[in-house]
Amino acid sequence: MSLTEKKGERKLISNPWKLFFIAIIICLITGCSDIKEIQSSSYVMALGFDFKDGKYHVYAQMTDFSSIAKQEGGNNESPKIYIYEEVGENFPEALFNIYDTSQGKVIWAHVTSIVLTEAVIKEGFQEIFDGLTRYHEFRLTPWVYGTRGSIEDIFSTTGFFNQPPTSTLLHNPKENYKQLSKIRPIKLFQYSRELYEPQFTTYLPSLKVDDEQWKEKDKKEAKIVYDGAFFVQNRSYKGFFPMEDLEGLRWVTPESKRLKLTIGENQKHYDFVLVLAESRVNKKMTNKNGIQAHLMFKGYITSRNNNNVTSPAKIERLAEDRIRKEVEDLYTLGIDRKTDILNLEHILYRDQHEKWKEIKSTEIKDVFKDISLEEIKVDVFIDNTGSLDNRKLEIEQINH
Repeated sequence: MSLTEKKGERKLISNPWKLFFIAIIICLITGCSDIKEIQSSSYVMALGFDFKDGKYHVYAQMTDFSSIAKQEGGNNESPKIYIYEEVGENFPEALFNIYDTSQGKVIWAHVTSIVLTEAVIKEGFQEIFDGLTRYHEFRLTPWVYGTRGSIEDIFSTTGFFNQPPTSTLLHNPKENYKQLSKIRPIKLFQYSRELYEPQFTTYLPSLKVDDEQWKEKDKKEAKIVYDGAFFVQNRSYKGFFPMEDLEGLRWVTPESKRLKLTIGENQKHYDFVLVLAESRVNKKMTNKNGIQAHLMFKGYITSRNNNNVTSPAKIERLAEDRIRKEVEDLYTLGIDRKTDILNLEHILYRDQHEKWKEIKSTEIKDVFKDISLEEIKVDVFIDNTGSLDNRKLEIEQINH
């Protein structure tokens, strides 16, 4: 070893910080050796489950991240979507057969939605939930839906302007719900919690593909929409309810963000459209074995029909009557269909447990039928009536 080399070695040894930084750099370089390019893996974005003839049918939706990045960069090419379908005697068998033809590593950590058919909801979600949550890559945050339609059709539907499926209602329902709260979307951890909550009735939004509303030039453009909900209590399937029967559900849902209400003195024609952007829902037991519901909403008028002039107080009263009627109809529907849509039994179970046990010990099967909806108190506050102060405006006034 030369004299120069010996001097350099002594300097390096005498400065431990240099040794430390060199070691860090070496570790970082070696740590990057196992990195795989994004296109070398297959990313599952959604899972679907059906149950037919005693066998599980499993679907998986895959799209590559590079196509998503291209869409965000303004690329006009249609996104590539691949749909896997397999049948097995049990859920794990059908799911794990995906590896036979996947052509590369399958990544499960990016699943953002799960779709269950009505048959799976009837059969029970326990086996699927248990199998999914035992795998370390899988999370409890995907959105969960039901459907009476084709899972393959839902998975094949893209967004507007050739956007990837991640921009659809299937993967991103929050923005739509913030703008118009029709039916609450639910995540897997919320659904599992409500599924096992004693005497609690939960529900899954139902999806279908609609090709009637939108067109691209003269070609029909399919889009995903809600068409109802599936209700489950104590892990027992209660039934499917179409959207038109669930108008009152939005008023008793605490998560509601923005509600639209059309009102008028003549029910066949609307006079006003209200947007109720603030809501508060309170349900409690009374001493008479009944439920008192207090619903409070605050909003504003967005449009008037035929330049109608009505006082804000009267508009509030009309809105309160309409909301009360829709909630009463929902309660009656639940009684007729033997489904505790308003969760009356859960309120009794939580607030007056001894009374619940007393009723439960009898031959009464549907405890909620023994609980009356004594009072529905509705308060609507019109924050403002717009810049025109609800006065009648003539066209001539606009031009001057």
